Amino acid sequence: MRPPMLKRVSSYEELWSQVDYDRLEIPAQFNLGVACADDNDLEARALTVVSRDQTSHGYTFGDVREQANRLANAVIALGIGRGDVVGVVNPRSFETGVAYMALFRMGGGVALPLSSLATGSSRRRRRRPSGEDVSVPVTSGYMDDQG
Repeated sequence: MRPPMLKRVSSYEELWSQVDYDRLEIPAQFNLGVACADDNDLEARALTVVSRDQTSHGYTFGDVREQANRLANAVIALGIGRGDVVGVVNPRSFETGVAYMALFRMGGGVALPLSSLATGSSRRRRRRPSGEDVSVPVTSGYMDDQG
């Protein structure tokens, strides 16, 4: 495990006081998808999703890694690779985070955020200029149901 770039703090202001972009050392070989999952304790809580009905579900860094690997492998199997544009259609959710981590882990898939509220014609207008190769429309809870 790589040592953390930032120290644990108790406030947002304290966190950002640690960030000095002039001195922040980013390794030459750095993958954000790996740093966000593998470089953490896989059993530790990564995030908690709270639903509108106030129920919640916790996910570990291991959960994030497992689901991101599954999605990355599926997208690669479609022939998508470095430099290809992938539209990510979803509201804020665990699955959206997994989609971004999967693209980062692939080492170069380009994410094109697409609003789940946009109509079909609106999405097509955004996709055409981007050269989008594939879309990942994931509904919330889908990955939990896949076992």
